[in-house]
Amino acid sequence: MGNSITTTDSTRLAIDAMAFSTSIDKRQLITLRKYCLRFLSRGGDRPVVKTILRKDFHNALEKAGVENDTLDWEIFDCLFTMFDTTGDDRITPSSLLVGISPLAVTSDASSKLLFAFEIFDVKKTGKVNADEIMFVLGNINAVASSFGDSVLTTAQIELLSHDILFLAQTIEGQRRIDYREYIDDILLHPLSLTFISGASAIQSIENRESSSARRIDKHERESEQYNLVF
Repeated sequence: MGNSITTTDSTRLAIDAMAFSTSIDKRQLITLRKYCLRFLSRGGDRPVVKTILRKDFHNALEKAGVENDTLDWEIFDCLFTMFDTTGDDRITPSSLLVGISPLAVTSDASSKLLFAFEIFDVKKTGKVNADEIMFVLGNINAVASSFGDSVLTTAQIELLSHDILFLAQTIEGQRRIDYREYIDDILLHPLSLTFISGASAIQSIENRESSSARRIDKHERESEQYNLVF
């Protein structure tokens, strides 16, 4: 247990497996974000930072249609406690909302990760830097770890984030990237194979390799036909 990386069995505790733990959907999570932002206030150990009180978070849950005394409510309340590192019944809601966002998506890993960035991107800029990639992936990892072992260490998340930005700078010379264009690059990064969704990422690679093989085979057949003609 703890934060060590275990065998491939631990991938079941990552994003895909987490979806089986709650019935919250995208619409509810977007509504929850709206009310969390509305209920932000200053106080606690970090008065300069706007945070949300547990009672206000509960109010936001009700506004989003999450009923009290349900499994969803219990999961959110437990995660609130986990993110309340100061013990003053306050959290920065973006950490929790980003971390739990994959649970609201029932489709593939790409859609889950994209939604996590969209939940983070309140201003809808479509852009993130390395620190913001680390924030998104780190909070997803934190929520995954609450269901068991962490999938990646902080150092691995930092490496993954900087690798993606290095790729973007090499291609486009940018320090901020359009996260929608780099979702697949994040998923296909070697470290992501045991993070976002082991099976989905591996399947993506297999599909890509299969597609490449088909293109090569097609090229060989066309070459043979070309040689027959000439």
